[in-house]
Amino acid sequence: MSIEQAANTAAVSVKLPDFWRSDPAMWFAQAEAQFVLAGVVRDDTKYYHIISKVDQSVICHITDLVQNPPAEDKYAKVKARLISRFEISAQGKLKELLNACDLGDMRPTHLLARTQELGAGLNINEDVMKVLFLERMPQKVRPVLSISDGTLTKLA
Repeated sequence: MSIEQAANTAAVSVKLPDFWRSDPAMWFAQAEAQFVLAGVVRDDTKYYHIISKVDQSVICHITDLVQNPPAEDKYAKVKARLISRFEISAQGKLKELLNACDLGDMRPTHLLARTQELGAGLNINEDVMKVLFLERMPQKVRPVLSISDGTLTKLA
């Protein structure tokens, strides 16, 4: 088997998860890790792998790029479009951080990670994050945690 045939075989073995509408940037990070592991470097190959993993509700956002693929940078253009269409805005992250993020059946460490993920890039200081985190703890636990001087990680 020649080197070129081996590279083509490796490219076929790329296993991407279905597109993550809720976190397109991390989905592309996953895809790029798979491309590196499989030795995929060609723009066309990356482009077609990505196109194959988006469903009907997503592909309508890149119809023009699918029907008439650009001559160059196909992958980069599809990536930029999908991230711009599906990435949660700073306002959306703040809204979710303030309203939708609760402990539920998560562990406190997982809730903290989710809270910090939503707060990333929003310039929210540690004290505000601590208040938001404590508000999501069970009522019986809050008084004990609120008097602790520990970091958020220790609280979780």
